[in-house]
Amino acid sequence: ALCSAWSVDFFLPQNACPLHENPVDSLEKIFEMELAGQRLAKASVLKALSKDVREYEESLGKALTIKDYVLGFPYALQQAYEKYGVEEFPGSGEKKSATKPLFMHFSGPTGVGKTLSAGLIAKAMFSNQAQDGSRCGFFTVIMTNYKNKARGVAAAQQEINGTVSKQLSYCPRSLIVFDEIQNVEEDTLDAVLDLFYGKGALNAGQAVVIMLSDLGSTKLSSSMDRDQATKVVKEEAHNRFERLNKKVLLDNIVPFLPLGREDLEFVAESELTRLGKSMSKEFKGLWSGKLTWSNQVINGLAESCFVKPTCFSDGGRGMETLVNDEIQSMVEEVMRNECGLTTEISFNNVDLRMENGVIKCQIDTVFGENEF
Repeated sequence: ALCSAWSVDFFLPQNACPLHENPVDSLEKIFEMELAGQRLAKASVLKALSKDVREYEESLGKALTIKDYVLGFPYALQQAYEKYGVEEFPGSGEKKSATKPLFMHFSGPTGVGKTLSAGLIAKAMFSNQAQDGSRCGFFTVIMTNYKNKARGVAAAQQEINGTVSKQLSYCPRSLIVFDEIQNVEEDTLDAVLDLFYGKGALNAGQAVVIMLSDLGSTKLSSSMDRDQATKVVKEEAHNRFERLNKKVLLDNIVPFLPLGREDLEFVAESELTRLGKSMSKEFKGLWSGKLTWSNQVINGLAESCFVKPTCFSDGGRGMETLVNDEIQSMVEEVMRNECGLTTEISFNNVDLRMENGVIKCQIDTVFGENEF
């Protein structure tokens, strides 16, 4: 999201999008709490981001040119820089050379955490969160919007170039995500890669760029190591693309493997936690209890998703659909009955439990009839 608030300290461009002090440590903890499985992906991202953060912090101690200062200003001043072409800020010393962004290619099946991981990286990097949950410095380009070849590659490149340049002018230290890159024409994908690695590439040296795709999704398995997984992704890329000029895309693969049964248990618990919070908001002022569940319920949901091809192939999204379709309506019915019987606030819990292999929902009274 573009930054709406500006620091009066104009000569600190990184202040346009306030950063967390220890993003790598934060991300490691966030990954552990919020991302199911994906040991290979977690390790790859943490290693790459650790190196990038170190280089970024080192760059802040170097002499900056006027271009670096302007990159932290609003878009109008960036245009002024381009118009007048001033290269150095007087007395700045050595000119800071343009560098390339940290580039990562997240590839794997749907619903395994690629988009979620990008959002978690933003959560670890940027401290300024808007009311809608978006974060200053986190910017996503949905490549499906540029799928229509009739628009022309040049027009798509110009539009993407404009939006990305504007984002970088506000927040040089941006996280830019290109989602669903497999859905666009190869010419359009090449044009986007050229924005960062072609002739006249953007100065995105402080940025992190992530591309998301489903390359290799049908052949990846949860038992693969990193070399096996990247080999599968590269092989599919060679089969899908006519031109092999995508070195940066294929040299920076972060494989996301299909979820295993234990991963589905993690997702099931996360989805029930989400449902509990949703019920608290929906019945606010009427209910102050909790949604509770047994380990057998978690195991049952994971097993149910694991054996259903449509659920398992959709990963985390499949589990989300399963909980929404089979659990949420049952919980809502019990809640309506509980909260509709009296005008007083209910403190009773709503409990999910397994009975004869079937998940049931019922009220679990906090106090007995003769208590208090």
